[in-house]
Amino acid sequence: MSLIENLRGRGEGEESPGGKYNPFRILEIGESMVRYCDGIRIKNYNFLAILTSDRLVLIESAQQSAGTIAKEIPVSMIQGAVMERDEKNRPALAISMEVGGQTRLMKLVFTGLIAEPETECREWFAAINGYPPEPEVQKEPEPLPSVQVPPSAEPHPQSKQVSPSPIIDAEAVSAVRKEVPVQESVADQVKP
Repeated sequence: MSLIENLRGRGEGEESPGGKYNPFRILEIGESMVRYCDGIRIKNYNFLAILTSDRLVLIESAQQSAGTIAKEIPVSMIQGAVMERDEKNRPALAISMEVGGQTRLMKLVFTGLIAEPETECREWFAAINGYPPEPEVQKEPEPLPSVQVPPSAEPHPQSKQVSPSPIIDAEAVSAVRKEVPVQESVADQVKP
């Protein structure tokens, strides 16, 4: 069997190793594979989703061995995709489609059945839209509330406090500590 035949699938009725459907079997002449992923949830069903150069094909996961296509959407109908989260905080794509003059949404949820659902969702976004999603902005931790130090408790301007850094040589730190006068702690200086 040649490499191309192996990629496109075995003879009719033969399954891929492990009993999973070989997504390359659905390719038609001139059509190329873009992405495929098993474990995509739409409403209450899990699908093997296959995105080709011409169409988005959905095969119900439970029916993979039969290879029966549950839904087929031409790529020309797909307007774009937006990354979202479902009610269980899983990554999802809301795909908008033009159907009979109306825009419809279909939400693909990338479930825990997928090794890396976050990465897979981002790659599907890029494949559908033609550009990668914006990088996620990490929220900066909120600063701790500042404590007001009474003026009498402020350190004297001539003395400097040295805090050791893990990068500084230990001998250099001990030499600096010998030069710095010992100060009373702030708690000892503030008296009620």
